[in-house]
Amino acid sequence: MPVSYVEVLNVMDIVKMGVIKMQQTIKVLGEKKFKSKVVKETAYGVVDDYGEQENVMTLQRVGNHLMIEWVVGDELDYAEIGITTVGKDVTDCDGVFELPNEAVQLLNDCGFNTKEVEVDLDGQ
Repeated sequence: MPVSYVEVLNVMDIVKMGVIKMQQTIKVLGEKKFKSKVVKETAYGVVDDYGEQENVMTLQRVGNHLMIEWVVGDELDYAEIGITTVGKDVTDCDGVFELPNEAVQLLNDCGFNTKEVEVDLDGQ
């Protein structure tokens, strides 16, 4: 029985063919810089200590979506946090278990209400 092969096109090939458009406007809404201690931790505990590192969080609007780009150190680590809103109310986030305090501060500084996604450490 003959075997047929299907060529898988990468995203850039599809873009070149005009099938999808990758041009979306990225608008920076705000930025927060801070320092924090950074360690690499596994199931065996802390396996590496990088010391104090500069962090940069950038709130961006990409098309109709909001996200926080988080760069740690000289690109030692990188994360994207998807932000879901209804109007100016933040209702959910994707990419982290909970929003870091710095992300909450950045969103608040940019005029967003984060009450629904803030972690209540006092249990009240």
